[in-house]
Amino acid sequence: MGYNTATTSDERYNRLKARKDKVATEESALTQLCLAESDETEPTDSELLHPICKFHLLGSLEGNDMCSKEKAASDIAHRFNIAPSTVSKCFIAVLDVMYWRMKRIIQWPEREQLHLTMPMEFRHAFGLKCAVLIDCFEIFIERPSCLEERAGTWSSYKHHNTIKILIGITPQGSISFLSECWGGRVSDKHITEHCGLLDKLIPGDMILADRGFDIQDVVGACGAEAKIPAFTKGKSQLSPLELEATRKIAHLRIHVERVIGLLRNKYTILQATLPMDYLTCEEGEVPTVEKMLTVCAALVNLNNSVIPFD
Repeated sequence: MGYNTATTSDERYNRLKARKDKVATEESALTQLCLAESDETEPTDSELLHPICKFHLLGSLEGNDMCSKEKAASDIAHRFNIAPSTVSKCFIAVLDVMYWRMKRIIQWPEREQLHLTMPMEFRHAFGLKCAVLIDCFEIFIERPSCLEERAGTWSSYKHHNTIKILIGITPQGSISFLSECWGGRVSDKHITEHCGLLDKLIPGDMILADRGFDIQDVVGACGAEAKIPAFTKGKSQLSPLELEATRKIAHLRIHVERVIGLLRNKYTILQATLPMDYLTCEEGEVPTVEKMLTVCAALVNLNNSVIPFD
């Protein structure tokens, strides 16, 4: 049985040509989209690099570690025949645009909106009073060279240098609040008191939180109420009423942990050990890590809710 080298070469050439035509078509479509959104003025080559690379750069948020992000940058640099440093600059530039465009997706809803769409399990447990469910999560960072910063970011819970962020979700499951980044050593109570969350509460609101949030007094000063699972400290066991109330709170508060899990598992760059230059910025600017968190949280809000309405 003979082997037709010419036929094999022609097939290979046709496949490569088809693949090249497909890439050219996709880039042409992205260029037209860019022209349609920019007052129909033709962009320069450097401006075209942003919309073409945008979809590849967004995928780097889903890399499971910084090594994967570096590999993605090298791949993009090879595809578009540019330097890896240019890819990093494009990533920061695109992230900046996405941050300013998408941060409005994370917003604190009006009380009337909460009442109209309150899920049934919250209605049965607390009526229409619940406004937000809060928790904190931590992200690993590189070890700071400054001893003071190293001590301030050391987390005794994670046994690593971390930054800590307070997140708040509505009873409907959307992220409604993200604090700025704090050192891993800072307590949950201190973050709650100083992150601006209390300024958003109005009299009659209710917060669901974990035991680490000893905030009943500061929340009460705002005319609101904090529901926290009961402690067994100083007693052998909880009373039947305390046990039932704790079960009710824990059953509903688990939803904020599910949202945090979705945020970290979908955009697994948040599971990586972030470099220190992501945490620093010029005065009056927003650090890169906070832009990343905002964009990832906004994208989570565009997904289906983890909390059913029925």
